[in-house]
Amino acid sequence: MHQTILQRKMLDFTSIQLGRDNFTTPADIVACLKAGVEGEELTEESRNTFYSILQQQQFKEKLPAYINDDTISIGNKTGALPGVEHDCAVISMGSTGYS
Repeated sequence: MHQTILQRKMLDFTSIQLGRDNFTTPADIVACLKAGVEGEELTEESRNTFYSILQQQQFKEKLPAYINDDTISIGNKTGALPGVEHDCAVISMGSTGYS
């Protein structure tokens, strides 16, 4: 994740007002998701926990809204701040996964 810059904790709106914010790129988010579900640095239990957390996402109105979850498994992470919305996902069909 070479383009990601972390300068504040989540929901630290005071830091935002002081000009400190977090930045990332789609490529870095894909790298993060791949490391979480495929990373050799993690145990199988850790990878399964990571994907399980993504699958428990309660907000399904973005990427999952367009996917038939009867045949496809999706674990996603949404987020929003004023003027910014995002969703990233690991999408699986059988043993094949995409992020």
